[in-house]
Amino acid sequence: MTAVNAIVGGPGGSSSTISLADTSQYHVDVLIDETEISQLKTSQKAEITFDALTNVTVTGALARIDPAAP
Repeated sequence: MTAVNAIVGGPGGSSSTISLADTSQYHVDVLIDETEISQLKTSQKAEITFDALTNVTVTGALARIDPAAP
């Protein structure tokens, strides 16, 4: 279950403000240049890095390629 437990102007507390449902899996949308999209296939392994999180690499697999991506 997901929930936002904050109340504007309400008292602070030791309970969590936001609860997430399932943090064991994440979904990431990325834009791939049209010159490279033909090299990708579903189920292909992927490594994702984040500029703001140095030394963090997330691994996963390509789930789907949107044929009408913007």
